[in-house]
Amino acid sequence: MAVTSYLASVAVLAGACTSEPAAIAADPPAATVAGHYCHVGALTKDEWARLKALVPQLVAATFAREELPDGYAFKVHGSFKELGEWLDAVRRCCPSISYHLDLAPDLGDATLRIVGTNDAKAFIREEFKVLL
Repeated sequence: MAVTSYLASVAVLAGACTSEPAAIAADPPAATVAGHYCHVGALTKDEWARLKALVPQLVAATFAREELPDGYAFKVHGSFKELGEWLDAVRRCCPSISYHLDLAPDLGDATLRIVGTNDAKAFIREEFKVLL
């Protein structure tokens, strides 16, 4: 399967997909984009459905975005239970990038940084475009 069609099949992260991935692979694809990949086999069909359901909530809670040299930062407010659940799933299916969550004191907003090396920014921009 070509990298482009493989990535399109896992566009759930970007909210562009209307159904779960057609095929759930056991291993990451042999071909990667600058060393980055989505490992769709890391999640069950039910976990993909839950991840998809969480995306609109995360988009609605994201109120600021910042481009970083190696990725992006997002300011998020609201319930962090769903953000934590989303992060747990996303870090399993996109394991080649880093996720950093900073919670402000006094129950303030959160800052989520999604960053990486080896041209991760292009991968992040594509996979998380709905947040941008």
